[in-house]
Amino acid sequence: MDRQSIKEQLLKIANARLETNIQDINENDKLIESLGLDSLNITTLIIEIEEHFHFEFSEDELLKITDAKSLLDMIEPKVN
Repeated sequence: MDRQSIKEQLLKIANARLETNIQDINENDKLIESLGLDSLNITTLIIEIEEHFHFEFSEDELLKITDAKSLLDMIEPKVN
């Protein structure tokens, strides 16, 4: 799965499960500041991503996720 497809899936997951209206994800977007997600939203998003793509993040990986780029960097090798 290419990076653009992953971004599209993330948008669908975020908008469906978090009741948000995020139009696009820029890799420089901070999850909290830029996308307006709070800690509960991020936790929900992570759970939904794990269920959707059928994998789990390690604790170390979760600590490294701060923006859209780091999230995509963690997902991409797991789905390919």
